[in-house]
Amino acid sequence: MQHSLPKKLIQIGAVGSLALATSVFTGCSTFNSIGRGVSSIRHEIFRPDSQKNKESLKEIPHIEIDYKDYDEENDLVIVNDRAYPKENNQPLPQLEKIVSVESKPIFKIPLINATYVENPTTDSLVINYKCRIPPSNLKTTIESHLKGINIYEFSARNMLVFSGKKEDFGDFSYISTILNQFDIPPEQMRVKIAILEFFGDNTYDREIRARISKGDKLVFEMNLPSSFDGTPLKYGVGINPIYNTSKSGYDFDSFIKFLDSTGKAEILSRIDLLAYNGKPVEMKNVSSVPYQETVIAESVALDTLRYRDTGIEAKITAFKNEDNFVTLKIEDAKSGEQTGFIGTVQRPTFREANLKGEYILQNGETYVGLGSTFSRYKEVKRGIPLISKIPWIGDIFSSLSYENNRTHLIYLIEARIIPRDDITGRIKK
Repeated sequence: MQHSLPKKLIQIGAVGSLALATSVFTGCSTFNSIGRGVSSIRHEIFRPDSQKNKESLKEIPHIEIDYKDYDEENDLVIVNDRAYPKENNQPLPQLEKIVSVESKPIFKIPLINATYVENPTTDSLVINYKCRIPPSNLKTTIESHLKGINIYEFSARNMLVFSGKKEDFGDFSYISTILNQFDIPPEQMRVKIAILEFFGDNTYDREIRARISKGDKLVFEMNLPSSFDGTPLKYGVGINPIYNTSKSGYDFDSFIKFLDSTGKAEILSRIDLLAYNGKPVEMKNVSSVPYQETVIAESVALDTLRYRDTGIEAKITAFKNEDNFVTLKIEDAKSGEQTGFIGTVQRPTFREANLKGEYILQNGETYVGLGSTFSRYKEVKRGIPLISKIPWIGDIFSSLSYENNRTHLIYLIEARIIPRDDITGRIKK
């Protein structure tokens, strides 16, 4: 018997199918807008009007389809969740009978914490073994040592299934020895790195400028900036002691600018991670810090905003070797931060420390992996020749700039072996 579609679906037709699909994604009624073309559907999908985006979905009208005609026209009956015509084509009643099955005993192998069942018909065994390492790795390692025994992976449960003749397993001593030899869980180690960094800054800058003019003509000018790039001080104090007091029409002005900057930053970065034996661990916890940069483009200086990542990055691999010792391979142990401002123009300063190397550590002991001190002192004095050398008076005709910076850096590293039943690093409830 050929079944026909409902009248309402036939009326919608191929054009309505696009509108129907659109209404599913937008939650809007598009049956009444089919005659207006695809433009109305696009309008509902992209919704360029910002006011429409604020409307609640429940306020958008929709159409409910009545499916009663479908059942009436086709005259169907539902049996066991299947649809059949109301003619003599219905399935026969399903007969149910309970079969009593005897359960076979399950045996345990305590040495490897496994269970097995016997099949007396074929005189074979099926062993269910819970792995301590990934089953694929264990199967690859031991299958060449267990001849005549089939091995199957049960990855969803992290198990291996062994099947074979009972005589091939013997008294289970050999298979137990093989599994205890190769199915060894990886050692866990807790690695700690503390990075202590101290940055101190002391900067002083003094500039002097004097100018004498008459009308639009320059008579005398003295400009003694202390910064290397010739950029005058943007911050500080400006003093103009005399201004336009000459009765002869000469204008005299002067500026004395000072900037004294002192600061320090103490950074302590801590890395505390749990690692498997021989497996590298990577961690990253950074944030982007904006800073201003001047770029020269076709003889025009443009101020741009750039970002630099600061924070902690680490890539560490721990190896357990002889008893109570750990080999620690540090490929990256970065610590970066904006420490302050430096120089007479007060540019932002970024410090980044990184340690790479391999170390042999005693279990649970803390070692100083790195200790360094960096000092920098710079003093620049500019002035008018000969006059700037005169005591007391020379300071009026000279500029002075000096910087004194010092950085201390210390890396502390520690590795601790954690047995499976140890609670080191566990969060207590």
